[in-house]
Amino acid sequence: GIAKYVHLINLDLVQALSQILTHHIKSGSLEMASLLKAIHTMITTLQGPGKELQVDESELVVGLYRLIHQLQFESNRDQYILDLIDCIEALFLRRVLQQNSRVTAFILQLAKLSLCCEPHSVLAISATVRALIHRYKTACDILFDSESDMVVGTLTNSSDPLLQDQAVTPIWALSQLQFHYHPYVSSFSKKTLAKAPLVPKERAFQIYKDYDPKDGGFNPPVQKPRRSEKRSNRKRDCLRTSTRESNLTEFDLNGHQECFTPSGSYFRQLLLQRL
Repeated sequence: GIAKYVHLINLDLVQALSQILTHHIKSGSLEMASLLKAIHTMITTLQGPGKELQVDESELVVGLYRLIHQLQFESNRDQYILDLIDCIEALFLRRVLQQNSRVTAFILQLAKLSLCCEPHSVLAISATVRALIHRYKTACDILFDSESDMVVGTLTNSSDPLLQDQAVTPIWALSQLQFHYHPYVSSFSKKTLAKAPLVPKERAFQIYKDYDPKDGGFNPPVQKPRRSEKRSNRKRDCLRTSTRESNLTEFDLNGHQECFTPSGSYFRQLLLQRL
């Protein structure tokens, strides 16, 4: 709640608050939810009256980048997605950064995180990636160019996004989402790869709410399986055969009227004997 009242705090308190939050972010002593709140509060503070302090944001950016990597190994990662997206929007979309390599590194990390999440979280992350791609068009062009000279095998292991500049890979994770079992995730990923602009109903928070399964049910609804045409034709042929055989209940052979079951091997054997 501090972020809501930061504009009422003087610069001395802002400086002390930023030092405390930076210490906790670097130490890693906070839980995931508290860490996300601390990062969001720090970003909001530095964008308000704290921007006069000229505080170095590298520790803040590195902490958020490291947190995205840690979320890939969390079993309950989906409950932190909205807080993560809120931090990403505050850091990259509500202002323009000069370090383009940070943007590309975050996009690649978000794309890898989307491979581990539920469909509603995947859609929210993909919407955020699309917004970043359109906000930083020049920096993101290299992510879609598989033949660029700057493209190498893998990213470096450094946790600082600024050190990722010499090792940028294509955004392969989104191409894998084209084959997702959820139909809307698949189509949405294709739009992202085509750099289609976002419409209002495709915003991250709105699309997360629309496809969140917490209230039960499926969106879109599960379709009933179609009946096989071959199976229906076979059933129709069986009905025609039974109707035709039902009319052959009896016949006269050598002056004797016999009743037969007009199907099966017994009928064929008896007919051969009489002939």
